Amino acid sequence: MKFSLHCLSLTALAAPALAQLSAPTGEQFNAQAVTTAALTGTWDGFQGVVRTTGNRYWVSARRSAPSASLHLLEFNDSGAYLSNVTLPASLSASTTGLLDLAYDPVAGVIWGGCEHAVSGRQLIAFRISTRTFDTAVNVPVPAAAGGNAARGLTFDRLGNAGQGAFLCVGGNSPIVEFSRTGTLLRAIPNPHPNATALAVDPTDRRLWVFGPGGSSKANEGCVGMAIDLESGQTTGLRMLGSPSFAGTPAGGNVTGAEFASYAHDHTVYRLSFVTNANSDWVYELEGRFAYGATCGGRIGFQGDAPYAGNAAWAVTLQGSPSTSAFLMLGFDAATTPITAPFANGCYLHLSLTPAPVLLGGVGVTSGNAQLAIPLPGTLRGSLWMQWIEASAGLPLRASDGGAAYVR
Repeated sequence: MKFSLHCLSLTALAAPALAQLSAPTGEQFNAQAVTTAALTGTWDGFQGVVRTTGNRYWVSARRSAPSASLHLLEFNDSGAYLSNVTLPASLSASTTGLLDLAYDPVAGVIWGGCEHAVSGRQLIAFRISTRTFDTAVNVPVPAAAGGNAARGLTFDRLGNAGQGAFLCVGGNSPIVEFSRTGTLLRAIPNPHPNATALAVDPTDRRLWVFGPGGSSKANEGCVGMAIDLESGQTTGLRMLGSPSFAGTPAGGNVTGAEFASYAHDHTVYRLSFVTNANSDWVYELEGRFAYGATCGGRIGFQGDAPYAGNAAWAVTLQGSPSTSAFLMLGFDAATTPITAPFANGCYLHLSLTPAPVLLGGVGVTSGNAQLAIPLPGTLRGSLWMQWIEASAGLPLRASDGGAAYVR
């Protein structure tokens, strides 16, 4: 079943408090310009980023003039330059410095990789408290990791039965997961044709793979594809980076990404990115689609990222115990307990002002349903949604909520 959204306009919607996948947050800074102003010289290779519990961004960067040098740079949460640390001399032969970065908030350690021939197939550890590179916690990269460098990297603090695990990828090679001692744990199929960055949403158990290309929307330099960490299977969730930075392609090419919920000004998960555009920027986007509790199935989507003009986009329902479902499209979020005729523990996750649009119903087969929602080329802004699930003679049920930013 298909439904037309041409009658709806999202352009003027205010951003509610809850996350909306890929929505802009307003947090961004021109890392290249800020660094050049603070340190002079030519800074032309920003790669990885993490946002730490101390409300600091750490960004890996290269200076090419007046002499070549490789650094980790520290910025505050407003993007003001604070300090820099020069990488160890043993890495001076690297042409990039540290690439995508990984962060353990408990240990207070940042890791990054570079060309294996330079690093000796090691992830290089930087301890924030002492501002030193700590070789005692360097991590060997398994031989199963493809490519000539640890290109995309992230740390899953809940991985490997709670001991923590790293995930690494390069290009279209498989994603490898390995322990703190470099023991290979598994290989995960890589859905991306050109992966350059990884990010883990640890509590949602989702791995995001980012890189240029891979979307039905042409000329995208930051396309994200989500993987369920438990099963290792792609979920259908996709997102696009911000097009706001001048460059080719618009918005530049993503080189680093990381999840963070550590800033004092927000509690929801956000994605931090480094993009190489005409100038190299750090920026954040909202990082989750689903929110709230469910007393029925789970909401999702498929058919590529929610962009204006995507005729293949569809909202999905999984794990429903019901036989039919109706989709509500709304214009704001809410969390309201609802009672009979709904089952116990159900919540309405959409605001009733203005009233949501009710679509469907569609049949539920083996717990699954979907509704095609072609996105018009004029549609922009935040779209909120929730499934209402029904079975004859039984209480109604309600899925969790979903929110996506259409751009």
